[in-house]
Amino acid sequence: MKRIVYRGWRFKVEEEDMIVNGSIMHLNRVVPKTDFAVMVPVLPDGRVVLERIYRAVIKKRIYELPAGTMEAGERPEACARRELEEETGFKAKSMRFLFKGYPSPGIITYMAHCYLATGLSRGKVHRDPYEDIKVIAVPLKKALKMIDDGKIVDMKSIAGLLYYSSRFSKQ
Repeated sequence: MKRIVYRGWRFKVEEEDMIVNGSIMHLNRVVPKTDFAVMVPVLPDGRVVLERIYRAVIKKRIYELPAGTMEAGERPEACARRELEEETGFKAKSMRFLFKGYPSPGIITYMAHCYLATGLSRGKVHRDPYEDIKVIAVPLKKALKMIDDGKIVDMKSIAGLLYYSSRFSKQ
């Protein structure tokens, strides 16, 4: 039987006892209201746009690709376009779907939808009041080194950068 043990404005937490391989498993599941989009924004000179963002949950500033949650009824690409401009101030002429995947399927049900954003031009930043973001642009080679050096520790960003590097970059 499934029980909701917490309901917040962004997600709920469910508990459920299940039989898996003949054994009872007590499961906790985080169920967000929507999925999210993550973008790999690439400038015409090949640099990748990153954010240095304060994440209150871990009480640290970390480097990430731009990302954000979908609004009710919003499609992933529309979310990607909206969040890119809101957080970085860039609009993308082209938004190419790269992949989708579960960031942490052992605990949370949402899906990440990753896009390559190119043909960037200046738009208008419109961040939430609590967002503390500094936008930077670095060569892809430097972004990959930042992964190696433990400076980029966000898994959605690591996945997006490695996918882009392996499929599209000539480095």
